Order: sequence, then structure tokens, then C-alpha cells
Amino acid sequence: MFRLATTDVHYDSRANREAGTLAEEHDVFILDLLLDNGERKEIINGFQVERIRLWTKKLPKNVFFWAIKYIEYLIKVVARAVSKRADVYHAYNLDTLIPAYISAKLRRAKVVYYARELSTEIAGEQTPLRSFWRCVERMLIRRVDRVVAANEARAKIMQDEYGIERTPEVILSCPYLIEPHPVGKLRAAVRDKIGEPGKIVIYQGALLRDRCLEQVVMSVKYLDDDIVVVFLGYGELKDSLRALAKEDRVNDRVFFHDAVPSKELLSYTASA
Repeated sequence: MFRLATTDVHYDSRANREAGTLAEEHDVFILDLLLDNGERKEIINGFQVERIRLWTKKLPKNVFFWAIKYIEYLIKVVARAVSKRADVYHAYNLDTLIPAYISAKLRRAKVVYYARELSTEIAGEQTPLRSFWRCVERMLIRRVDRVVAANEARAKIMQDEYGIERTPEVILSCPYLIEPHPVGKLRAAVRDKIGEPGKIVIYQGALLRDRCLEQVVMSVKYLDDDIVVVFLGYGELKDSLRALAKEDRVNDRVFFHDAVPSKELLSYTASA
């Protein structure tokens, strides 16, 4: 199985669990994007990971340059995907559906679309791109071999929205049953900067628009002095949130921690 993704499997617990489960019975190969500090190839939990570099990545962020970036992504991904001669091509979210579909048709293979989100309804999506992706999803969702949704509610919405006959399969993203993690990693990281904190409030996830993160920062000045807020993750709002904390004079109580691998996340969450 050849899976296409644009998220780093290290930080995506759902992607990691899914690929690891499939790798117990099948050969699984994942192609995603190369981060600045990432490795080009590695083996994780029994599946192979390869990452491609996009030379257009540093271009400005607007719709016109997004199209240029996506064309480079499309060409590189399809070329690599076809060369792997897979039996199944797996689109992990909507932005990989086009190359997965093209690759599957060129190889006469099966294609599975995993709609991990209602992608066209994600907050902050630019209007022109939202319309584009809605058209792509409407056109291709009837042409793939299987559609998988993250829960029954989303499956029903997709069926009603696009008028597809067969309800998408539902595969829940359930965490592994694991031994208790050691706690305190996040508290130790905060302690290194300001000394022993009192209460820690944590936000973990992508730092994106329309998640009320600005309001979280602005609320800090109304909290008790021993309470600190930590944003754990990465995203486009990181710099503006940092500037807002400085403007509100709470930058000594608002901290930003890089994303951590999903297998370590619990030990950070339990510090709050």
C-alpha cells in the first residue's frame, strides 16, 4: 500500500496508528513532505517513510503561489507513487486525493480516500481554495474504490452533501492501550524558563485561525499570577500570538513549545 500525506507521521498520532496497524499485515509505504529538520527516509513502527522536498515552499502564501506549489507537489508525488507499483493508493485527506487518484489509474490499482476531516469546512480556509476543493471532492469521491470517514456523523454529512450511494466506511481513531507515561516534561520545560510554575493551562494542536487562540492570550491578564499558558504545537499564528502576548505584557506567562512526537505527547499533557 502506498499512502500519500502532507502531515509528519511523527506528530500525527492518527496517521501513525493507522499505518502501524496496516503494516502488521501489509507492506506500507508513506510519502510525505520533508520538514527543515526531518530525515528523508526512515522506518517507523514497521512501515517505510520517504519525504520529498518542495523547492517552491518558500514562495509567498497566497492563492497564486499555492497553485505553483501544488503543481510541483503533484508532479513529484505522482512520479514517485507510480514508480512504487503499489496495489492500493491511499489518499490521507483531501489535499492528496488528486495525486492518489492519478497514480492509481496509471497503475490500474485501487484507490482509498480517507477523509480524516470535513476538509472543505475547516475554519480559516481561503474561499477560492474552498470552492476548488469542494469541486475536487465532489468529482472524485464517486470514482474511488473506498471512502473512509473518522466517525458516523461525518460519514452521513459526506453522503448527504455529495449524494453518494454508499455511506463511507467508519474507522474510529482509538489510541493504543499503553503503560502509564512519566509526567512532568512540560512542567520541567517551563521551570527552565521562569522557575517553578503554579497551574499550567495547555493548548495542544495546530496554531491556526478561528480557534480563539487570540482570546486565550488576551485572557491571561485576568488569571491569577501563578497561572501560565503553554501553546504546544506549530502553525501560522505562532508569531502573531507571541507578539500579542508581548503587547498585553503577559509574555512572561505565555510560552510556546514545539510540537512533540505523538508517542511522547501524553507525558506533556499530563503536566497541565
